[in-house]
Amino acid sequence: MAITWRDAVSAVALGLIIIVYMSYLSDGSWLLSSTWATAAVILLLGIGGRAIGVHGDAHRRPKEWFPTLLRRTASALGVVALAAGLIALLGDSAFALRILVLTSIVVWGAISLGHVYLPAGD
Repeated sequence: MAITWRDAVSAVALGLIIIVYMSYLSDGSWLLSSTWATAAVILLLGIGGRAIGVHGDAHRRPKEWFPTLLRRTASALGVVALAAGLIALLGDSAFALRILVLTSIVVWGAISLGHVYLPAGD
């Protein structure tokens, strides 16, 4: 099991993403009352959380099919999340914002689960 402080920071970033999105849905904050502002904050939190959460594990990656499937799924959904975030930001789309949040949750889960399969160390 190779869960580290990086995974904890990534989980905090995901928690903040959920809080920001829930604030947007409840019209609670004047700062995040627009779709594009909420998308900008969520994109920054998501990119930052993933950049910190990445392990330098290229040489330790297991060759089993399940962790490989998780990494590939997370990569594909990460591209979807980025595209949805840009559409939400530039097109002021609430639906794209929802896709961004949901794919961020799935990407975090897949990558965190994949880290469980790494050998202990570091």
